[in-house]
Amino acid sequence: MGKITMYDNLTSVVAKLSEGNPGAMNACCLLIKEGGSVYPYGNSFEYIKDLDDLGIYGTDIYVLWSDICQRDLAKMIAMLRIAMRDAGKADLLRNACGRQDYSGRKLLQDDDIFGSIFN
Repeated sequence: MGKITMYDNLTSVVAKLSEGNPGAMNACCLLIKEGGSVYPYGNSFEYIKDLDDLGIYGTDIYVLWSDICQRDLAKMIAMLRIAMRDAGKADLLRNACGRQDYSGRKLLQDDDIFGSIFN
């Protein structure tokens, strides 16, 4: 079960997911603000829900956004979309996001599916 409930407003959702990490707050706000323009067939809030469903919170969101995707929103959304469709890829993404030493990027680059995003 994720942290988001149907009673949360946008502010509480961002606060819960970011766990007080300012970089994670920034990433979540960008997902909400610009996510719909990256992939117009989806809802921006869908990506926030994906983070919650995958169990990626706080510092791990910032690592995904900054270290792994190098602040490229399209890459971040692509990774979330892949992880939501394959449980094995979801585990791999969670593992990569939990690494704060930039080794998560290398781990995903070595994967055949996630690696295609970096090219």
